[in-house]
Amino acid sequence: MTTPNETDDVTLNLLKEIERRKAEIAQLERPSYRTNLSFSYTEGGPPINLNTVSDQKTLVTIAAFIITSSEAFDRAAASLDVKVDYSWQGFSAQDWLTDIKTRINKSQINALKKKLEQLEARAQAVISPELRRKLELDAIKAELG
Repeated sequence: MTTPNETDDVTLNLLKEIERRKAEIAQLERPSYRTNLSFSYTEGGPPINLNTVSDQKTLVTIAAFIITSSEAFDRAAASLDVKVDYSWQGFSAQDWLTDIKTRINKSQINALKKKLEQLEARAQAVISPELRRKLELDAIKAELG
């Protein structure tokens, strides 16, 4: 069995680890996209705002479309003996695939963020009154500079 001080030490370390992971997530939440995130299966067709899509199957389907059309385009250009670069709605296949991967990562980040919030609440529930006072005093000191 652990003593109250050992429990406080474990709890404090867990809270520090949760804060570290939350800081990592905060950095990943501001991605830099290469496209305008407005995808359509046809030129001039109804756009899909990739920034609002979190369904991975939809994102994979879009990626499959980009891969298939770029490969077919490259084969056609080669068979016609011309050098033309593929683009879809003004962006390269690699730009689209990078943004889709970033979007998938961002949706996974939201799930991880929710899990960290739950873990933090559970850790907060086991904090002793002494550790709670210490943490509050540390927070006040930090605010005062």
